[in-house]
Amino acid sequence: VLNDLGYAHLEAGDLEEAEEQFRAALSLNPNDKRAINNLGLCAGFDGRLEEAYQLFRRVGSEAEAQANVAYV
Repeated sequence: VLNDLGYAHLEAGDLEEAEEQFRAALSLNPNDKRAINNLGLCAGFDGRLEEAYQLFRRVGSEAEAQANVAYV
């Protein structure tokens, strides 16, 4: 639920609130791949590309991580 709420905030452009919700989701389940990936999107949209890459790399291959960074 927290991940979905974070994504709704991400879609609305409220990166600060989105990040807060993704981190809350990860505090309950640190290995939630969707929340990690969404936190990566949030970091990338905020211009923190290295952090985004590291998050994407935690849940995907090198190629997937680079493609996600290119997307953001």
